[in-house]
Amino acid sequence: MKLIILSLFLSAFVFITSCENKNTEENSDKNTNDSVEKINNEGNIDISYTDPVKYGDFFVQHQNRLLKMIIQIGDVAKNSTKEEINDFLDEMIELCESSIKEIKDVKGFKGSTELREAALELFSFYSRIMKKQYKEMFEIISKEEDLITEEDIDKMSAIDKSVRDEEKIYDEIYQKAQKKFTEKHNLTLQDRDMQGEIDNLNSWTKEEMNEFMTACIGGVDENSGIDAEAYCSCMAEKIMKKYPNPIDVMKLTELEIEKMAIGCVK
Repeated sequence: MKLIILSLFLSAFVFITSCENKNTEENSDKNTNDSVEKINNEGNIDISYTDPVKYGDFFVQHQNRLLKMIIQIGDVAKNSTKEEINDFLDEMIELCESSIKEIKDVKGFKGSTELREAALELFSFYSRIMKKQYKEMFEIISKEEDLITEEDIDKMSAIDKSVRDEEKIYDEIYQKAQKKFTEKHNLTLQDRDMQGEIDNLNSWTKEEMNEFMTACIGGVDENSGIDAEAYCSCMAEKIMKKYPNPIDVMKLTELEIEKMAIGCVK
């Protein structure tokens, strides 16, 4: 269950795209004479005020830098002490605050600050949820497995929904600004390499599958005459089909379980 709960952390930060000039030859010639300015804060991510590709990718690189830490959350939470988990979260917050400071120092591109303002709102949202909702989640996850209560799970589910709903607002604003920027400067949007890793985080892992099977088999009465492994394999297949994202398993009701079990009890 803890592995599934852990997936709640990974519900945001999923829009990762970069810019590419539609005319690659023109872009190559342009880059030769391009002037690049470095933001003076720590991080030193290049930005250009003459090349729209580099300008747009400045914000994407900041997002990727933060996402590299987000992707590590699972391993950190499983293999670290409570103090180490909190230290990791503090590092994430510090990195996010550093990005906010750098983004604030960015000027508009050819008079337009819309992309910068949208990115600033998105990162401010990241910072806010890390300081409050993520800290609350980590507090629950750092408990011993048998001390996590139904109330804790309900709280995690509520936090997850709240974060998803709010993230959707800021993400749509950012996507709209990015699309407008790329269309204005004749660019295309490309998925980054990290997108595959992020997508995999929202699907069942082998560990989560094994955890489900162990818990399910352990919950089958030995005197019931039911083939526990066959029953649980059948249930797992049905549950994963209906809820491909393990986070959503917490929405599963007793009535749904009873209906699914009808065809699995042999």
